[in-house]
This record gives sequence, C-alpha cells and structure tokens, in this order.
Amino acid sequence: SLVLLETGQLHAALQAADEALRLAPEDADALVLRARIHLTGDQPEYGLADLRRALELDPVHAEAYRVRADAWLELDEGEAAIVDYNNALRIDPLAEEMLEARALAFEALGQPEEAELDRTLATFVRAVLEAPREPTPRLNLAQAFLQFGECELALAQTQIVLGQSPNQAEALLLRGHCRWLLGEQESALEDYTRLIESSSEEAVAAYLARASVYQVLGAEREALVDLQAARELDPNDAEVWADLAWLLATAREDGLRDGVQALELALALQPNDEEPWRPAEIQAAAHAAIGQWEEAQQALRSAIEMAEGELQSVLQERLALYRQQHRE
Repeated sequence: SLVLLETGQLHAALQAADEALRLAPEDADALVLRARIHLTGDQPEYGLADLRRALELDPVHAEAYRVRADAWLELDEGEAAIVDYNNALRIDPLAEEMLEARALAFEALGQPEEAELDRTLATFVRAVLEAPREPTPRLNLAQAFLQFGECELALAQTQIVLGQSPNQAEALLLRGHCRWLLGEQESALEDYTRLIESSSEEAVAAYLARASVYQVLGAEREALVDLQAARELDPNDAEVWADLAWLLATAREDGLRDGVQALELALALQPNDEEPWRPAEIQAAAHAAIGQWEEAQQALRSAIEMAEGELQSVLQERLALYRQQHRE
C-alpha cells in the first residue's frame, strides 16, 4: 500500500490498505496510512474516522496527529490543525517538517508572527539534528522552547545535555528555570544551589533565579541574602540592582523593607529595550515604601506610558491603589 501510494496508484493503494486492516483491524499505522491515501486523493474527510480510531489505539502516535492536522487544513479548519500540530510536536519535537507545516497553518490563519517563530524554531531543530551530541545546539533549542512556553520540551533537552555532562553550567541553569516554571521549586533550588556552590560563571544568574524562587516561597530574607551576594559578585549588573531595589521596596516584612535604599538603587537604573518601564515601576514602589504617594503616582504613570497589554492594566490597578492609599 505504501509503495503504491508513493507511485501515485491511489486506488490500488487503498485496496491494499483495506486488506491490511482486514487482517489487523486495530493496526494504528495501517489506519493512518489509509487516511493518508484519502488525503492524497483530495478526500480528507474520509480519513478522519480512521485517524480518530488510530489515536484511540495509540494516543502518542505523532504521525496520526500530523496527518489529521493536514486533513483539517484541507478542510479549512485551521484552528483544529494547529491543535493537532501542537500535539504532534509535543510527541516529536525534532520534526522539522512539522514545524514548517504548522507555520503554513499559522499563515493561513493570518498569523505571520507565529509562522516566523516556527521557522526560527526549525533552525534550532536543524542544528540539533546536524550535531546531536553537541551541547550548544540543544541548549539553544531548550532556550527557544522555554521562550515559547514549552517548558517540558525545554526540560527534556537539558536532561539530554546533563546526561552527557552532569555539571554543564548552562544546562543546570536552564533546567532550574524549567523546573521552576513547572512548579518544581525544590528541584529548581537544587539546580541553582549546585551552580552557586561550584563557583560557576553562571553564579550571578543562579543567585538571581534562586532569589526569585525564595520570594515565591515567601522566604524574603533568603532572597535578600542571595541578591546581596550577586551584587558582590557583579556590582555593575543592572538586573541585580533592579531585583534588589524591588525586594527592598516591596518586602512584606517591615525589618527588610527599605524604601530609601530602594529609591537610591532605582534612580541609578536606565531603561532597557526589553523592559523600558521597569526603572519607573521600581521607583514608584520605592516612593510608595516611604509614603511619597504623589511621587509614586507620577513614576507609575511614566511606567504605564511605556507598558503595553496586560502589564499596562496591572500597573493601572496599582496606580488606583496608590491613589486610595494617598487619600487615606
């Protein structure tokens, strides 16, 4: 059936697939093949039942998801196609041709930015396929997965690198990030601590990350110790200054909160391209910590002007809270 399909003899290929399924009615590969024949013959709707049955038999059959996604595209069901391409790529994240197919689906839906992201991701996948034992391509791919919100796929790539080199610093840092985002805070802390204790060149990033986890866990004193240690290692790191200033301005514990020092650090920060609003936001929090409500509102308005989307709404809610506290 497969040979006949490849040579364009669709009717004969379908007959052979039917016979294969008569002999083995629950063979998922045969069901997917018959669906492919229908898709090639411009009858995608005839293959949907076979694909549904194939996935009932084998829920991690990546090819079944891919063929069904192709079928949905032929039927102008772009959203359904994206869902199935997503499922297929979670099973087989190194399927470069599937990324291109999903990019085409995004373009059909009028989402060129998403299509461009898929093609960028495909370049990272290609680099891994060309050098599967090299750590750098896998770490680049893991970073890309992380940026696209695919934490489990990113985690899998870091595990491969660490299986080859257990103390690879960048892999440990990335694995910590993945674990943190997946809600595995204790495991994330272990990775960051290993980096710090090894005096790795990634130690500053590890201190910053560990401090963030500590804050999520409500351990503000431990977070402050880490941020101060990071500042000692790299006194000129703007991210360290920003995180330290934010903690000093917003700490829940009175003994840790220090709006004056936070403001001093915040005023030295310069806007950057990625987070232009951040210095003004921190300045606002520092002013609020020392009861300078007019100055806090003014700084926060500046931050709002530079923010977009959901963040802008969050900052506007905070501005309303500052107004209320000012009146009180």
